[in-house]
Amino acid sequence: MIFVEEVSDKEISYFLSKVSDTKRGDTSATSIDNLNLVEALTLPRLDWTKMDIEGAEVEALKGAKQTLQRYKPTLWIEFHNTLGEIKGLLAEADYEVKGEVHHGSTPFYREVGYLWAVPKGSAP
Repeated sequence: MIFVEEVSDKEISYFLSKVSDTKRGDTSATSIDNLNLVEALTLPRLDWTKMDIEGAEVEALKGAKQTLQRYKPTLWIEFHNTLGEIKGLLAEADYEVKGEVHHGSTPFYREVGYLWAVPKGSAP
């Protein structure tokens, strides 16, 4: 298992160059695939990915298709009203859901929880 303990100023600058804030406070970002994040951080592999992005899970998965296909990481995703769409995208990416935890609703989301998914045919 690889843990990234230190990130260089160059790597941080590269990442920040791909994300920008507007004067209104909106944030523009690019996809994981467009960032080439794994390569930019010079990681030899990507084993595990955690997403906790308050309802933007579907967009993140769509923007990570190439990364998921190439590295096949195990996924831990917090979902917010997006479970059905997430499961559909994971099926398209040849992933299977191994577990789900549902927390019920909040004032902002009717469906909140976590799921764990792995590439089909991989060890749990």
